[in-house]
Amino acid sequence: MTSRLKADPAIGHRYNELARAGDSDDTLLRLRDFIFEAVKWLVDAGELERVEVEVGRFAPGTFFYEARYFPPGREPIESGKQLVSVGAD
Repeated sequence: MTSRLKADPAIGHRYNELARAGDSDDTLLRLRDFIFEAVKWLVDAGELERVEVEVGRFAPGTFFYEARYFPPGREPIESGKQLVSVGAD
């Protein structure tokens, strides 16, 4: 399915922000917030009913997130585990 909507190109720099941030609980919460922010436009446009995100530590300096996207009237779409490096200078 191709959406007629366009994503916010400013979201891409968020991974760089996380890479420079420390390996902390606050950074972990920022990751979760960034994921929600990245797909908010899809929820606002009605392309998704909701999004569920799980975040955690995979290893020192590496976080993970898994997202479940719920399109209206369809089965949820799972992102699988995605890894994000943090704490690099």
